[in-house]
Amino acid sequence: MNAPGHVRDVLRAVLTLSTFAAVGAGGVALIKELSAARIAANEAQALQRRVAQILPAHAYDNVPGDDRIAVVDRLLGSAREQPVYRARRGGEPAAGIIQVTTARGYNGRIVLLVGVDTRGEVIAVRTLHHRETPGLGDAIEIDKGDWITGFEGASLAAPPQAWSVRSDGGAFDQLTGATVTARAVVGAVHNALLYYDRHREQIFAAEPGARLRPPGVPGNGGQGQAPDREHPTQHQASGPA
Repeated sequence: MNAPGHVRDVLRAVLTLSTFAAVGAGGVALIKELSAARIAANEAQALQRRVAQILPAHAYDNVPGDDRIAVVDRLLGSAREQPVYRARRGGEPAAGIIQVTTARGYNGRIVLLVGVDTRGEVIAVRTLHHRETPGLGDAIEIDKGDWITGFEGASLAAPPQAWSVRSDGGAFDQLTGATVTARAVVGAVHNALLYYDRHREQIFAAEPGARLRPPGVPGNGGQGQAPDREHPTQHQASGPA
């Protein structure tokens, strides 16, 4: 048996396998990197479309998707950071787009974008995520009906009791067969307005990428929120299901 030749064959096989493994690992890493970039690009395009649905093009001249901060507040319905996008015109605040979450949907979590102008009036609301019943609760999507447009022009100038569906004595139409869904969305939009009203100055003063959290919560980065002024408490859905 030719031992040196056998050793060379083994080493050649090991080298070949190692090369294939390295190339394979590099290929997987490249694919993951390209996929992540593609996902990020798709998300940016989707955000631009939603912003375009909420804000008229003449209302701002910056890129709200780049002028964003991350916030944590009980009013916004999540213990995780949620984005707030800032629209500006000529460097001055024009509107805020607040992401708000409610877990009170009929089938769980509903995530919304709420556009608010500098007067504190709702510009528009759009649904980002939900699992509500098709043909009933999914009417909160703009593509499924115009119910979600009923918030346009609403503000905290309306008394707190008005921020509920009509069957509970409020000002907003309920959805046929999906009153629980409608209550959840009304409450979430109200809470977004409360947050905006309490923290408007900080929202627009913070540097892009800043994190706003209540005092004592880690991760503030020096951007703590001021104590809440006297105000109606967080909206809680009420009434029969």
